[in-house]
Amino acid sequence: MRTVKDAALLPAVRSNRPSQARRTAIVALMFLAFFWVYFQRMGMAVIASDLEASFGLSAAALGLLGAAYFYPYALSQLPVGMLVDRVGARRVLPILVAVAGLGSLLFALSGDFGLAVGGRLLVGIGAGAVWLSAQRLFVNWYHPRQFATLNGLMNAVGNLGGIAGQLPLALAAATIGWRSVFAGAGVLGLGIALLCVAVVRDRPRSVDAGAVAAEKPVVSPPKPSVRRDLRSVAASRDLWLLAAALLPYVGSRFGFQSLWGGPFFTDVYHLSPSEVGTLLMLMSLALAISSITMGYLSDRVFKSRKWLSVVGMALYTLCWIPLTFGTSQIPQPALYLLVIALGALSSFWIPLYAQAKELFPSAVAGTALAVVNLFSTFGGAFYQQIMGVAIGLFPTTGHGYSTSAYSAAFGVCLAGVVVATGLVVASKEKRWD
Repeated sequence: MRTVKDAALLPAVRSNRPSQARRTAIVALMFLAFFWVYFQRMGMAVIASDLEASFGLSAAALGLLGAAYFYPYALSQLPVGMLVDRVGARRVLPILVAVAGLGSLLFALSGDFGLAVGGRLLVGIGAGAVWLSAQRLFVNWYHPRQFATLNGLMNAVGNLGGIAGQLPLALAAATIGWRSVFAGAGVLGLGIALLCVAVVRDRPRSVDAGAVAAEKPVVSPPKPSVRRDLRSVAASRDLWLLAAALLPYVGSRFGFQSLWGGPFFTDVYHLSPSEVGTLLMLMSLALAISSITMGYLSDRVFKSRKWLSVVGMALYTLCWIPLTFGTSQIPQPALYLLVIALGALSSFWIPLYAQAKELFPSAVAGTALAVVNLFSTFGGAFYQQIMGVAIGLFPTTGHGYSTSAYSAAFGVCLAGVVVATGLVVASKEKRWD
């Protein structure tokens, strides 16, 4: 027989169900959206030769086309972070994802280089809303000690999108053409925007909030103030150290994986498009698997997010030494292992983002994370271009660009990640939540 006490608890139990179902649906949709974002982000490397043929591009121009996604993505981070903190992801996300979908269609239909760049700019602007919106929703719907785990899972799913943008994209482009692939991706983006309207809610309803709040520490956030939030973020020395470190750490990986790794494998090792796609796919798969592990380790095992990242970044730095100084002399089995290691060791940004978030109260999380993500994404744009500039300083050979050209580009990456590791060592940790 149900007692009075049981009856009093019944509404709370029932109210938990819609919250659980809603937040599961929100997380699933954010994972799908990030899968799509990564497909857009990583797809340039395997179709680089097609783009060169379609538009008659030099190395510098190809670097600009690759960076056209990253620059607006980076510049959108701070305004998007402030918007999701104040007006909510539900209003921001569908509009900008729709913009990205339209940009993908424009890129697919472009008849000249200018329109292609314009399409990629729109994709970058719109895609920039997905990750920060997810961060805001994770903060609102989940316990702080689940934050890195959720980011690890989301990054893993994103890298599955990166995998789809490598060997599968190479095979699809060879069959139906790169334009058809990106047109289909544009239609998918518009569909995701519609799902965001239907599924996303900024926070649990008041009737459901008790069950979610029970999982989180009780914090009374201050009233929103743009000036105060920007001032507190700007004054944080440690946030700027982390942001500056993430620029070369994340940027070098994107420069290699999303653009110049493909031409490098083709020009120096004379690999076929399917072999190039396989190598880049293995890099994404290694990153996806390590991201899941990294999120769990950061949240549940290691007490220090900072030192966990320092160890990983130091190992990542070592991977660039043979690429820089033995560029054409790496045996093919070792080349595969090296690319897998680069992917696996790229996941140590996850504890760094959690470290950055924990410098501030949760009400400012979107703005703080926008700053570090701005630098990370700017790094992706910068390294694609600066590597292209370095490569373009050397003459082409009968097989494309020379070994010396790629050695110079990888040397830029090596120098950057050495500095990045030192910056993280100089940072301090703080647990606000």
